[in-house]
Amino acid sequence: MEHQLLTSLLNKDFYNATKLNLKSELFNKDLRKIKSVIDKGMEKYERDLTLDEVKALFFVANPTLTTSQKHQFQIQFNLIGRAEAMTLDVAKDLISHMNQQYLGEEIANLGFQYVNGSLDNLEPLRNILDNYSNNFLPEVKLDFVDTSIDNLLKISHLSTKWKFNINSLYQVVPGLDSGMLFVIGARSNVGKSSFHATLCASPNGWASQGANILVLCNEEKPERIASRYMTAATGMTMTQIKKNKNKAHEIYDSIKNNIKFIDSTSKTMVWAESVIRTHKPDVVILDIGSKFSEEGASTNNHEALKANAIYARNIGKLYGCLVVYCTQLSAEAEGKIILNQAMIEGSKTGLAGESDLMILIARNPPMNDQTHDDGMRHLNIIKNKISGKHTIVNCEFDYITGEYTS
Repeated sequence: MEHQLLTSLLNKDFYNATKLNLKSELFNKDLRKIKSVIDKGMEKYERDLTLDEVKALFFVANPTLTTSQKHQFQIQFNLIGRAEAMTLDVAKDLISHMNQQYLGEEIANLGFQYVNGSLDNLEPLRNILDNYSNNFLPEVKLDFVDTSIDNLLKISHLSTKWKFNINSLYQVVPGLDSGMLFVIGARSNVGKSSFHATLCASPNGWASQGANILVLCNEEKPERIASRYMTAATGMTMTQIKKNKNKAHEIYDSIKNNIKFIDSTSKTMVWAESVIRTHKPDVVILDIGSKFSEEGASTNNHEALKANAIYARNIGKLYGCLVVYCTQLSAEAEGKIILNQAMIEGSKTGLAGESDLMILIARNPPMNDQTHDDGMRHLNIIKNKISGKHTIVNCEFDYITGEYTS
């Protein structure tokens, strides 16, 4: 291996491409001396060198060698002469490995000296790391962004690829694009699932717009969520669907194949990524997003929730899909119409910070002895990187069909 590298170093282009990382100390004691002669020859002559030239320069530079030493070096030169030159790409990988091995040994030696008291500070360690840091920085192929006017206009147009089908919401936020993170938050039984069912399955929803939608359910049974999608799509109650299946089929079957549901109970975000990579959806619904933790249990602290949101956002960007992340609101949101991001269960700003659009859903508090839900819903637009508008959009919610309307 070392002999092959020395053979390759006789080529000027190879030498120039590797000289910064291929230091003499990476070679054994004898070969280190030969490498030093190659370095001096390349610096002086700036051309390819022959092995005979290097050999001649070596013995001239070392006139005091004994007969035995000359014989040992002659053996090394013979081995170099028989070694085949390496290709540059293989050599770079090999040199990186040699540097890692050398650095590891040096750090271990310094650590031993520090432990036994022969070294009283770690400044030598800093010097070693500074000298060899370049060997561990990967070569990066850069793909610069196309900033032409045509491309930027195209991207601007795509920023509303999936339009909202609730008119009052559309007036504030036209829609969303692939790679975005859309957070929906609400208290239990307020209508989170029905909200995304409306956006996906109701007339002019994302399924009708051609989106392939994947709904990952880890809170309610997927069949219950699918039922909400069916009633939202048809605008019919379950009783009406039973009485008029033909009409329900006519409406729902036109979008049914665009929407897939998977039971995701106790699954992790890594599992979700695998499913998304396999099925390649346009829109992914994570219901509930915070339950796709590493252990499959609810993520309910700020840092863990932020990491979870970052993962979800990266999935959207990596696989080119819109990620809809449903989350619970804390008891602080109960009975309130005006909501804020601090009311997200377990979160401070992490989830909001990662989102492109965040909508928190409120309902009217009961009045006096009133116990029934009046169906009014208030969409608090907390974060909006699409249009920049932050307001409250009022909607009506049909608790029977699960459909939101302006």
